[in-house]
Amino acid sequence: MKKKSKVIILAIVIIGIFFLGEIGLRFIGLCNAPLYYNNSFTGYNLLPNQNLNRFFNKFITNEFSMRSNPLQDDENYVLLIGDSVLNGGVLIDQTELASTILENKMRIAKYEELNPRVLNISCGGWGIDNSFGFIEENGDFGAGLLILVFSSHDAVGTISEIPVAGSSIHFPIKQYKLAWVELFDRYLIPRVHRILNINQEIDINPTNTSAGTEFSKGWQEYVDYCNSRDIDLIIYLHATLQEVNVGDYNTDGQRIINFAHENNIPIIYDIDSLDNTDFRDYIHLNEKGQIVIANILESYLYDYYNK
Repeated sequence: MKKKSKVIILAIVIIGIFFLGEIGLRFIGLCNAPLYYNNSFTGYNLLPNQNLNRFFNKFITNEFSMRSNPLQDDENYVLLIGDSVLNGGVLIDQTELASTILENKMRIAKYEELNPRVLNISCGGWGIDNSFGFIEENGDFGAGLLILVFSSHDAVGTISEIPVAGSSIHFPIKQYKLAWVELFDRYLIPRVHRILNINQEIDINPTNTSAGTEFSKGWQEYVDYCNSRDIDLIIYLHATLQEVNVGDYNTDGQRIINFAHENNIPIIYDIDSLDNTDFRDYIHLNEKGQIVIANILESYLYDYYNK
């Protein structure tokens, strides 16, 4: 009887830990990840109208899948277009995005008559071709200025022919039913595999279908699009941590720089403005790094609107 009682108590404890853990994991945001869908224009994109709290950060997408608030009438738009650096992911709160900070800076008196909005058109893993697909699908919203925020590796790459959304744990199309399952499937097991160097299926690269070196057609498509509509185009070339440490952009970065010069496109660099404390990995920025982008762009836009 005593042994049976111990088994019952142990079972109750295990069940209690499971349910309390489930509640705790959901509290920090598991089972509440940003969701994606496949799209013939962009390849894939974030679902529109998401309003999530994950890892204590607010993550919002509007009706056009932008990481921005909904659009209103009589607004003047600046389009910031990019990939995961600009998007920030769930580790950057909505208020700490460069686009949000920049928009707040532009809402002070010197821009008041413009009623400005800075729209964040971005998605993790996008290349230049993916992003131009968004413009093909949705247009430019009457914006007079497009700013492409990309890095050296975005010189090459095409839209994947393989459906991205739903094919990788990083681009889910539905939520996990149990937070414990997400914890193990998405975080713990892959980490153990990396530590033990266990061979595992590599997630598809959303932007590159091959290891080709051909310059992405999206760059020229943006130039042609903006020229035909009298829209100003700017390239913001975001440096990787390695490039910051070396003090120069790599070969692919130089290809983008050359393209900009050949097409008379203004290009903004952040390589001399960033340091190691601005990064959370080899390329993505933390909250401090997002402020750097906002400050650089605000300085440029002040000159742009006051020229």
